Amino acid sequence: MQAIYVAFLFGIALSSGCTPGPESLVFQPEPGDVRYFNVNESVIIQARGGFPGTERYYHLSSMVKAEAIPGDKDSSEVRSNSLSSTFAKDGRVLFTKQEPPAFSEPLAAMNDLLHSGIVEHIDGSGQVLDATFNNTQALAALDGKALESALIRRSLSVIAAYQPRVPDQPSQVGMSWRAEPLVSGGLSLPALRYEVSHQTADTVTLKFRMDDRDEGLSDELSPQNGHELKAIKFDGFVELERESGWPRRAHVVAHRELDDSGGKVILSQNYTLEQSGIRPGSNRDMVHLNASSALYHDRTRVSDPWFRFEYVPPFGQKTVEESFDLMKRTLLWFGTEAKQGPVGLDFQQQVSKFSSVLFHYPASVRLLDAQGSPVTDVAVVNPTFWRRSWYLNDEETKPSTIPFISEEFSTEQLNSIASVEIDLPVTVPDELYTVTLAPTDKLVEIENSGLAVSVDEWSSGRVLLRVSRAEGFSPDAIPPISAMPVTQSGEPLPIFYTRKSHSLFEPIRKPLAEQFADRELMWKQSEFAAAVVQHVESLPIAERYGDLIYDLKAPEGEAIKAVEVNLYSTRNETRTFSAPNAQPTLKGGEVTGERFLTYSDFWDYDFAVADLNAASAGSAQAKELAIEMHIIQPGTEGELVRIDPNTVEVSEKLYRELDAWRAEHQLPGLPIMAYTADGLALKPLSRGVFGAADPTGKPDNRRLRFWGEVAEVHYPVLVGKQ
Repeated sequence: MQAIYVAFLFGIALSSGCTPGPESLVFQPEPGDVRYFNVNESVIIQARGGFPGTERYYHLSSMVKAEAIPGDKDSSEVRSNSLSSTFAKDGRVLFTKQEPPAFSEPLAAMNDLLHSGIVEHIDGSGQVLDATFNNTQALAALDGKALESALIRRSLSVIAAYQPRVPDQPSQVGMSWRAEPLVSGGLSLPALRYEVSHQTADTVTLKFRMDDRDEGLSDELSPQNGHELKAIKFDGFVELERESGWPRRAHVVAHRELDDSGGKVILSQNYTLEQSGIRPGSNRDMVHLNASSALYHDRTRVSDPWFRFEYVPPFGQKTVEESFDLMKRTLLWFGTEAKQGPVGLDFQQQVSKFSSVLFHYPASVRLLDAQGSPVTDVAVVNPTFWRRSWYLNDEETKPSTIPFISEEFSTEQLNSIASVEIDLPVTVPDELYTVTLAPTDKLVEIENSGLAVSVDEWSSGRVLLRVSRAEGFSPDAIPPISAMPVTQSGEPLPIFYTRKSHSLFEPIRKPLAEQFADRELMWKQSEFAAAVVQHVESLPIAERYGDLIYDLKAPEGEAIKAVEVNLYSTRNETRTFSAPNAQPTLKGGEVTGERFLTYSDFWDYDFAVADLNAASAGSAQAKELAIEMHIIQPGTEGELVRIDPNTVEVSEKLYRELDAWRAEHQLPGLPIMAYTADGLALKPLSRGVFGAADPTGKPDNRRLRFWGEVAEVHYPVLVGKQ
């Protein structure tokens, strides 16, 4: 059955083009012009009714290099191939750049086709006149694998999935035209209505949707198979460069339906493209995070320890500059491949504790060798670097943070990198403003800030506020703002409920809020956040801005007399960071940068968390002990001797005592910790020391090495039972 309905997944092949006039949008890149694109497509197949109730999920992500090569007078040729690809089915990764497929001829053929690439002949209107794969043997091996072939075809072409056939006339906002349905080369396209939605001196944005007059395009093999595949939704946008016609970014969402004897198959596709060097419109991780907290009201207690970090300026546990300082100290380069540990650029976000800084797409990247000379003249910024946020990396899905396209460098060049410099635009807090709203207030404009706070709804139990500014707010870049209900005397209510949202989220939330009680909405959090991300990505950049929503509720029996709003204006700036190569440190060379222990390193060991002024999380055995930490500065003789700034040597007597402690309490390493002058616990570089990344029992010797300069050393002393 799959062969029947997957052979005709959505895609765009164009009918004959037109000869553009001098003021028309023209696809005409200069020969030798090279661009890089991150191309992603997901396909979900759902079978219902008369078909078995199954669901299949496919995802292909590729870093595509596209180069314009000389064509004839009225057309261009584009040679494109994937530098790296990841293909997954039903959540299982089947091949990546690092792990090619094994024992599967079709998967090997897919991988080969992606890397060998394709050459497309494209006329001035952007129509793909013909396309030739560079590996015909691999193409033949995919015969009958229509879904996989269609995925590869769209992944390798930066133009085929959304060609609009722009008419031969100067483009202007509001101009629209109809494109007839098409089927070609295994890719199909229903009749579409295109419209110029936004235009600047450099770009033109086109929105498209299914034309209402068309019922959808039937599968070209329907007559012989007796099945009919119809498009029930097809819309998206593409932003093009006016001068060259290269796409800057695009998004397509399509749903098709196959009926057969009462059964139904739904095919859903989600396609996105982003060009390197073009600042992405939204950080999807941040959109997902902000949407997750926008669905239901979260309870806040003034007595909660985190209350002051979220509601009381300056917000967070550290100032902006303190966070940046710790980022600089721990920002290191770990190469492009590693069997374990971090890869690429990495800093310790758990230590830096950024709370009010927004990171943006890198402006530029420079690779320097040991003499400070450039390894290469140009390092192309990796568009996938933006796909995840530096300070949202969790332990399970921590990505490779390589800010340049490493596939374009030789192993020798990569190994010669001594430091990576990155110019990183950031948004930081500027001026703090505090306003108090009363029930009679409707709109408060904050002088000299460009910010305004309006009241959409006010009752004793609920207040709905809207924060706005002329340029709007992006749903991923919400500045530090807190709103809390207060009593007549100005004190915050001891308990209240808060929901922070964005105006783009609210239409998606509304049907869920009408169907479920507030306490039930948390179970819809993942579904809601995913829908929000898809909606935001489907919008042209100019339409991804709106107002911030603050929905406050009082507990039963309490009344909101006033609302205090604390908010910062923001400023954008670019900061330059330098990440030295830490690979030599890992191999026993000179210590570069600093790495610190965090609370997660001490879980279940009471002596350590007590030393870090954290709440006890110890095991039952550890909690029976009253423990104090012995603090000593390394000297030139005695129990602890300084060998160099990063290395200390413990005496034989102290080593035996600490090793006995390790064995008695079943600790994952020798219980000794080194601290910097400002009181941060350093990660051990020596094996077998408590907190080491790879504890393997006892250290190799009594010389213990740490990732940073050691100012003092702590180790536990047993003083009795509790």
